[in-house]
Formats: sequence, structure tokens, C-alpha cells
Amino acid sequence: MSSQIANLINSLSKLNESQKIAVINTDGPMLVLAGPGTGKTQTIALRIGHILMNTDLGGENILCLTFSNAGVESMKKRLNELIGKESEKILVHFTY
Repeated sequence: MSSQIANLINSLSKLNESQKIAVINTDGPMLVLAGPGTGKTQTIALRIGHILMNTDLGGENILCLTFSNAGVESMKKRLNELIGKESEKILVHFTY
């Protein structure tokens, strides 16, 4: 877990101010709407990691929706890299 915390802290330092706000403010749902290559996947993955490490919620309490199968795969990979086995409990799906 300590390497995961170090990963989270290191990744947070690379975000811009708007992304940091989205990661740290964990009350309620969040919608990230931005163009390609702007860090959406990273921001959402870090927010999920932040929630898991700073609350008593488990991965089974988190639903992550995206608009493509590629987005699902990218998010699952990023979550696995960031938080490890707990990421398998998170529901990551695509919707229209």
C-alpha cells in the first residue's frame, strides 16, 4: 500500500490546478468533460485512488462510465497500475 500512496502523491504533483481540484474534492459524483489528450483518464483514476485511500469505501462502491470500449480498457489498466488488486472490484463500463 505504501508504494500505491507514493504513486498517488507523485502523480498528483503532475496535475494542473483544475485536475487537482477534481481529484481531491470527493463529495458526490463527478463528470470530466474535456478534449483528447487532456488527462481525463489520469484525473479520474487518481480521484478513485484518492477516494479508496482516504475513505472507508471499497472498490465495489465505485462506478466509472466512459463512452468507448477503448476508454474502458484504458481506465482499467490505469486503475490497476495505480491501486492494484482493488481495481478489479471497480465497475468500469461504457455507455452511450
